[in-house]
Amino acid sequence: MRPLVKQPLIGRNNTLFICAFVYCLANTIISFSLIYLFADRFGFSAGQVGASLTLGTGAYFLCCNLYQRFGGRAKPKYIIFSAVACCFLSAVFLSVASSGAAAITAWCLIQGCTGFFWPPVMAWFTQGLTEAELNRDISWYNRAWMGGSLVGPLAGGGLYRHGLAGIFITVFLCLFLTLFILAFLIFFTESVRNDNTIGRREEDKQARGVERSNRLEKTIRSFKIRGWISGLCGNVFIGVLGNVVPLFIRDALGYTEKTAGLVLLFRGVAGLIAFTFYARFTFWHFNRRWFFALQGLLIAASLMFLAAQRGIVLYSIIAFCVGFFYAGCYNNSIFHAGADKKNPAKNMALHEIFLSIGGAAGTLGGGFCYQYLGMGSTFLILALIQAAGLGVQIWLDRQA
Repeated sequence: MRPLVKQPLIGRNNTLFICAFVYCLANTIISFSLIYLFADRFGFSAGQVGASLTLGTGAYFLCCNLYQRFGGRAKPKYIIFSAVACCFLSAVFLSVASSGAAAITAWCLIQGCTGFFWPPVMAWFTQGLTEAELNRDISWYNRAWMGGSLVGPLAGGGLYRHGLAGIFITVFLCLFLTLFILAFLIFFTESVRNDNTIGRREEDKQARGVERSNRLEKTIRSFKIRGWISGLCGNVFIGVLGNVVPLFIRDALGYTEKTAGLVLLFRGVAGLIAFTFYARFTFWHFNRRWFFALQGLLIAASLMFLAAQRGIVLYSIIAFCVGFFYAGCYNNSIFHAGADKKNPAKNMALHEIFLSIGGAAGTLGGGFCYQYLGMGSTFLILALIQAAGLGVQIWLDRQA
């Protein structure tokens, strides 16, 4: 007779999802506030703001690569806890930074720590899941971090109007709470699945190995690459929408930072709705037409932004649509990466690497395009980039 296994009061994955929400809230408040902090306190142009934020993305990219190569040597829970602790110290450094160079350095440190947070979180909670479980838990994870992204811009814009003290106090509290929850996870919960494993039981692993044919392996690998391309293109759009459009709304359209945050709030609400929708249906799993549809919709959204001119209501509606489309791109990337059980740490690190490349391209390129060519040309170039992404998807489909 098998011994009974004592179940934790709060499951490991649920605890990780709470951490994802709180940490993402802190990170989003910082990143949104920095857009205006760089411009107002240090006199940066739109291009310099984009370049400064992109340096942070570069640090994130580097640390994701480091985790991909060496992260499997340590348990995820210790890596995640150390990353949040270092992020807390970096946020303290940012709060006392008196020059643009110091602020950029602090931002790079924060993003570098974040590069050791998201990949191990995703690699940890996706281990040993069936396709149905993967779909369900990815949905809860996505809703958790999207909830932080939803509240972050509005909170950051509102707090910025009243000074930086409220921003950093809120960030410190969020990061401290994340550390507290992680400490609870490490010491007071039992993991139903073992750390650094790719299955629940050895027999399950062997059964999957027998059932999985070479053709299925090739299909999974193909869709994994398509998912990464989809996530990259989606993040180019989000890089422009999240880091360039807020400056345009304030400086060109004459609205407040809080209004800019409200526009991004619509994108967050759409993301929450979309992740819930995708969790209930599986039509998009390994569906090549879904990749084509999302790329085409992002092209249409770029052109809609171009036609919106100065209408803030239209901006909010389009941002809502983009949030829904981007959630599909993100889901494509993380789900099809998680479907490959061979090396979850590497797959999730590469998932984040492709996202960071897209975000850096959108933030840096969008900032300089806005500064030198105007926002209309920026949206037109964005549409062309999404069209190129559609072309790559068609090419990959023909190769498959």
